[in-house]
Amino acid sequence: MDRQRVFVCHSMMKWTFIVFLGSSLAVITLSWTYHYSNETMNWTEARRWCQTYYTDMVVIQSQIENDYLVSKLPNRDKSPYYWIGITKNHMNENWTWIGNNSTWVGEQSWAKNEPNNKHSTEFCVEIYVNGNQNRGKWNDDKCSLPKSPVCYKAQCNATSCGRGRCQDIMENITCHCEPGFKGDRCQTAMECPPLSQPDNGYLSCSGGNLTINSTCRFKCYPGFLIIGPPDVTCGVTGDWSGPRPVCTSYKQALFAVVGCGRSSALCCICFCWMKHKKNLSSGGAALAWTYNYSTIPSRRWPEARQWCMQHFTDMVPIRNQEESDFINNLLPFNPRNYWIGIVKKDGKWIWQETSEKVPKKAQNWAPEEPDNIADQDCVEMYVKREKDTAKWNNENCHKKKGTVCYTTSCRPDSCSANADCVETIGNYTCQCHPGFLGSRCEEAITCKPLLDPELGSHNCSHPYGSNRFNSSCSFHCGLGFQLVGVPQLLCQASGRWNHPVPQCQVVQCNSLKAPPNASMQCQDPRGVYSYGSICSVQCEEGFDLIGTNMTQCSSQGNWSHALPVCQAKRCKPINPPYGSLNCSDPNGSFSFGSRCTTTCDDGFLLNGTASTECTSLGMWSADIPNCLAKRCPTVNSSSHGSLVCIDPHGEFSFGTWCTSTCEEGFLLNGTADIECTSLGTWNREMPNCLAQPCPLLASAPQHGRMNCSHPYTPFSYGSHCDFDCDEGFWLKGTQTVTCNNSGHWSQELPTCQPVQCESIRALSSSLSMNCSHPLGNFSFGSQCLFTCDEGFSPNGTDVLLCSSTGFWNASLPTCTGMPVGWTAILLSTGLRAVYVVVLLILIALAVAVIMRFKKGNTVTEPHAPAWGDKETPAFDFKT
Repeated sequence: MDRQRVFVCHSMMKWTFIVFLGSSLAVITLSWTYHYSNETMNWTEARRWCQTYYTDMVVIQSQIENDYLVSKLPNRDKSPYYWIGITKNHMNENWTWIGNNSTWVGEQSWAKNEPNNKHSTEFCVEIYVNGNQNRGKWNDDKCSLPKSPVCYKAQCNATSCGRGRCQDIMENITCHCEPGFKGDRCQTAMECPPLSQPDNGYLSCSGGNLTINSTCRFKCYPGFLIIGPPDVTCGVTGDWSGPRPVCTSYKQALFAVVGCGRSSALCCICFCWMKHKKNLSSGGAALAWTYNYSTIPSRRWPEARQWCMQHFTDMVPIRNQEESDFINNLLPFNPRNYWIGIVKKDGKWIWQETSEKVPKKAQNWAPEEPDNIADQDCVEMYVKREKDTAKWNNENCHKKKGTVCYTTSCRPDSCSANADCVETIGNYTCQCHPGFLGSRCEEAITCKPLLDPELGSHNCSHPYGSNRFNSSCSFHCGLGFQLVGVPQLLCQASGRWNHPVPQCQVVQCNSLKAPPNASMQCQDPRGVYSYGSICSVQCEEGFDLIGTNMTQCSSQGNWSHALPVCQAKRCKPINPPYGSLNCSDPNGSFSFGSRCTTTCDDGFLLNGTASTECTSLGMWSADIPNCLAKRCPTVNSSSHGSLVCIDPHGEFSFGTWCTSTCEEGFLLNGTADIECTSLGTWNREMPNCLAQPCPLLASAPQHGRMNCSHPYTPFSYGSHCDFDCDEGFWLKGTQTVTCNNSGHWSQELPTCQPVQCESIRALSSSLSMNCSHPLGNFSFGSQCLFTCDEGFSPNGTDVLLCSSTGFWNASLPTCTGMPVGWTAILLSTGLRAVYVVVLLILIALAVAVIMRFKKGNTVTEPHAPAWGDKETPAFDFKT
């Protein structure tokens, strides 16, 4: 549920009072902050809301705090008011504050006649924040009623007090220190008095200081024995756990030996001696025991050791020259000498008790010893001999000699498993392992009890008791919080945890930055960009939100949604045909803020406003202009022609291409193609169609007449000419010709031919003819003059004239009479045949002439020339 939160604090999350004291300012800083919500909810929901976003519901600890809280909350005229964190479970219980279980109630906290438990279940409390006399007073009410929560956020955390418990108070925090610590933040450990170095020895302290749980160990120089516990520990009160031990010489220790005794079979000598254990050989730590020896009976080496282990601890191992000398002085002379606890194994001399190899510097052999004689694998010691006293010799283990044993004071149950038992004079002490204390080292050192981190928890394993040495605690955080620090703590021997208590830090999401052209508001209940933070994005005017406008920081540290993008509103793209666009696009092409200017290509004119801007509504501020092609003057097809135009940009506009064609019989006068240029003018004059010309007929045929009609132009396509001839002439050719679409006359032009009369070819021998032919042989106008030979006289007209009808005006004349000698010719036999032939020819010609006249009533001479042969028509072409 997204609830509105209202903060009653400044950015430092602390309230600061400024109190005027004379001329000075006193600044008082509270250690917590108050918060409230305007949204109402029941008491349980209100507390859960406070715990979710802050520390808890407000806990009032004094009347001053009560009054201060009221001063910071806004007044309300009537219920609901504000829930506070005091409650009870049933009628007979006291009112108790949550969290600290305090039962504080001020003398004037309750409103008049309250608490009254009016409904028998009024177990929760509201605080009146109004303008009347009940302002700041409390009222008990039913927990199920909706009211506004008032919360606080504490300032105490795991690091506020170093080794103490932090408590919020009104003006500060206070630290309650653990035993052994002091300071306002429990940051200083208690210190014990300095320890001086012992005579004939030295000390070393853990950590190099003398604070609580520090342990100092005393050690003596070689030849001196420590008297008293070697370790002391600094306690929580600043006092050492025991007195300072001293280092004494062996001789002084010998005088302190008590309890020596002897029997006939056993001599017991009580003494403290230096026994260097392997892990302490360099430190000089001393273990104390008693020596025992026996000379009666003498024993083989295995029997001697068995006897020592049966009655004491073991056969004495001699660790150094000093111990050899001491035993030599202590024991009586025995001619058989004494077995000691050193044997040969695998070619090496070892201490039988520990199987350790005897170091060279610890070996104390007599001269020329040990030798390599077979089976001499055990070691005897010369005691009080005149020669090589206190020296060693290897000997056969089956020989019988005296026995030297030692007895320790420590037993398996002398100390706990957490200590080493250390021999002292006639007694022992438990040397505790690190982390343990007590007489038997049975008690583990205690570490400070651990508290759950805020909004977290921990669980521990305690091998030696709660919060004691080697206790191990694992820490865990609640949902949405992550551990800062080491997740597992171990209680150390010093009584301190090996690391500070980790904190539960709210999970952080990546920092967010408002997207470009947007604003972002975040609610951060647990810190900036942390678990539970909710950020909402709002785009600026002119931008559309792409994505989800709200995102929340999850418990895994991830935002629930990627931040949206504020995309500039887009206007409809502009792509002016036949123009170019110059745009400035601060937010993307054709988007809010884009400013575009249109210019047109050559041949086009801008129709509209040149500049326009994309507004915040995603619309252009002005109508989109367009580029219109420039128009050329309108053209029409010429007469007797047609016009075909291609208009890519509109009729008769820039780029229009027109082609003119003429009808059949007409010719294009000009260039067929014209184009509308970018200037809005045609690149050429419009052509026209002219009638196809035919050859000019300059005059009528000779001896004839011509009559022409011209529908278009003279002697051009469609012109029509009629011909006829003068009298005495006949029309040769078509009477009418027409100029066709190819520019030719439909027929050959006719001619006027003179009418032909019958040719006069054969005449009698007595008849002579002399003709004149003005228009052609034997044609109209021809005139023939006939004369007869001498002796003959003409019979008919002597002059024949060819008329306009093609006939001679008279019959052919004849000559009558007989020339001299004609009769003789006719009578001659030879000429008879010639006469017959000539007669037949004349008959044939006569028949032919008659047939010709029947067809045309004219007689045409084969030789008469045609008009076209005599004259050539003239043609006149107009261009």
